[in-house]
Amino acid sequence: METSLYLVSNVIRIYAISIFLDSFFGNLKCKRIIKIIAYISYYFIGSLVWIISQNTNINLVINTAAIILISILYCVTWKKRVFSAIWVCAVGMFIDWIAFSVLGELQFVQSGLLQNISFLIVAFLFRHLYHKNVEYSSKSPYFWLIILIALGTIAVGILTVNDSSKHDIIVAIILLLINLINFYTYHLEQDRLKNKHMVELIQASNDAYQNQLKIMETSQREMRYLRHDMQKHLNTMRRMLQEKEYAEVQEYLTTIENAIIVKEEYSKTGNRDVDSLINYELALASDLGTAIMCRIDLPAELNISSFDMTVILGNLLDNAIEALRQSENKRLLLSMKLTRGIVRIDIENSYNPKQKKKADQKQHGIGLLSVSHTLEKYHGDLKHYVEDNNKYHTTVTMFNGTE
Repeated sequence: METSLYLVSNVIRIYAISIFLDSFFGNLKCKRIIKIIAYISYYFIGSLVWIISQNTNINLVINTAAIILISILYCVTWKKRVFSAIWVCAVGMFIDWIAFSVLGELQFVQSGLLQNISFLIVAFLFRHLYHKNVEYSSKSPYFWLIILIALGTIAVGILTVNDSSKHDIIVAIILLLINLINFYTYHLEQDRLKNKHMVELIQASNDAYQNQLKIMETSQREMRYLRHDMQKHLNTMRRMLQEKEYAEVQEYLTTIENAIIVKEEYSKTGNRDVDSLINYELALASDLGTAIMCRIDLPAELNISSFDMTVILGNLLDNAIEALRQSENKRLLLSMKLTRGIVRIDIENSYNPKQKKKADQKQHGIGLLSVSHTLEKYHGDLKHYVEDNNKYHTTVTMFNGTE
């Protein structure tokens, strides 16, 4: 019976290890089917070695080596692979030691079923805490309910599974299935949260794209107005010339010149995407009565797509302008420069720490997540911090290209 319980419960242990490694390493560098084959192979080889030898030292070596080999499927350094393998095995040994020290020779302990369920609980707790500041929120409202169900199955197992009952194997398998279904349900919940997060990122990107379309629409509308009015101006000047009113023509030209000169052009790099976006956004900030300092030192051509630049710069400036609306002493500093192939963006804006609405905070967070997601293409980094309790500083660094 002990061997049967071990083979069944070992499925839980392998699943727990996969959760630990996914949490540690993140993205795979191979197809998912290869990962599945690797874990199935690990299960059969590990189980066979345990059945043949039942030697703790040999089992430890096999498990450590297997975890290191599986870690090759992930994009991480060898140092992290070795550390993770040792750490995971150490957690498993610690749980074994506690189980045998407290409960001794119970069948539920001898078979490893108690330890493996506990190991899986630790794995899910680790992922829940380890991912709290990572790309998407893993704080499912059902998390602690699932943990309580797992703890309940452990209590039932300790109280009912022993050497004297002929139904032990049935009870143990039922408890195992409850845990598998329980944690698989939570896994589906994680996928739902991840998909929800991706939808929010897509929406944020769409908002940035709509913002760029608004800039283009505004420019085209102004050009239409200019063409429409210019015909009238030309007719007026033609009449003045015919009547030899040269002084009036000179005065009229001066009036037109003053009307069409842009009063404040913050960015004049020659990069159409950057210039139009910055001039549009800073004009909005200026309308709020903001004191603006702008230093742009970029070439006319960048190896960053127009859409990505709009997502990054547009979201950052939108967040800054939203904060300025609630600020009393409105101040905005924008700096952009290209140095040795690295683009750096610095934005400092005043804000009112007492006026932060939850809806604004959520939108602000989604915008920053969208920026971080886009920066991954350019191996970029996003940092932000509060200075002097009323200044919000954001810094972006990224390579000028995706390679």
